[in-house]
Amino acid sequence: MNVRLVKGIKFIEKATRKKSISPPIRSRIFEVIGPYKIRERQEEITTLPERCVLLKTILTGICHADLRYVSCSRPPHILRERLPLPIFHEGIARIVDVGDSVRNFHRDDLVVIVPNVPCYIQDPEKYPDVYRACESCRPGGPGENLCRDVKFLSSNAPGLSRTFFIHPASCMFHLPEGIPEEIAVLTEPLTVIKRAIELADVNYNSRVAVLGGGFMGFITAATLSHIIGISKQNLLVTDIFDFKLEKFKDFAETLNVKKTSIPKDILSSFDIAFECAGGKAAGSTIEQALTLLSPGGTCLLIGVSEEKIPIRTRILLEKGLTLKGTTRSAAIDYPEVLNWLQRNDFAETLRRIVYPQIFKVQDADSILSACRIAELPETHGKVILDWR
Repeated sequence: MNVRLVKGIKFIEKATRKKSISPPIRSRIFEVIGPYKIRERQEEITTLPERCVLLKTILTGICHADLRYVSCSRPPHILRERLPLPIFHEGIARIVDVGDSVRNFHRDDLVVIVPNVPCYIQDPEKYPDVYRACESCRPGGPGENLCRDVKFLSSNAPGLSRTFFIHPASCMFHLPEGIPEEIAVLTEPLTVIKRAIELADVNYNSRVAVLGGGFMGFITAATLSHIIGISKQNLLVTDIFDFKLEKFKDFAETLNVKKTSIPKDILSSFDIAFECAGGKAAGSTIEQALTLLSPGGTCLLIGVSEEKIPIRTRILLEKGLTLKGTTRSAAIDYPEVLNWLQRNDFAETLRRIVYPQIFKVQDADSILSACRIAELPETHGKVILDWR
């Protein structure tokens, strides 16, 4: 196997025990090389390291983090370091073959991919086990989602825009029967929401504001309603587009903050706020959080922004507010989310946020076309690619 295919996942790159794959598997790899430029190349996979699985990509979701690579809007030094890069980190795959010492997976199993490969898995020479891992990953540490030496697919390791790829068996989970494939693609972002909800210490009596009605805002509010059990009157979603807010109206109160000022009777009345907009909108949504939160409240920052965001610290201090941030999850978060997705009511609500057309991957241009649709402001739904 060509080392470039694994690009820094040393556990795979330096494996000494490998079994031969005959005939070799030819993988089509689609990688970003510049702004809105994706090239295709091919590589043969001839060996399979122990404790790894050979996978065929089935479906992938397009995340805004992927789009920042497609548009090359990330900082130049990051792009110089990481491009060319296969993108996408949300997805499901089918097992083609299993390496030695893999016991729990078999050929033809459908699996959900964990894109977060923590230090003690990706570089066992440096980090021999979880007890000698980085400070984040060790027992009692802040968590593998904050690993200091992580390899994350579609970031500092190749993503899922490959027809076949090798992945550690410890970084995937079986897809339970009954979960529709297009809903299963949402597992990874839902694990991020699970982590955020735990950080915020939300319970069914909490008064919660979700700021930003895009994809992350929708799955946050849907989880708070269906899984945590927060009532409609205690759950507020804000945005500037009515067509987005319409999707929430049966389980949350909604407020178009472009058309209407925040009513006085809800000022300083929420326990927790989730900032889900990110980008250039983060400044206004964080301002909303400062206005809506009651003294001692907490704001969870989920939306990602490359911008410098000004914050009125006077209000933050006067109210004694807490800002917390989270953006990734870890393998430990997946089993519970997969249990959530077996609930028909939750899965059906999530279906509202899946873009109605699933795009078939044929070549680089077909991937770019789907990415351009995903980045349109009026596209309110997870755009999914079919790799079969």
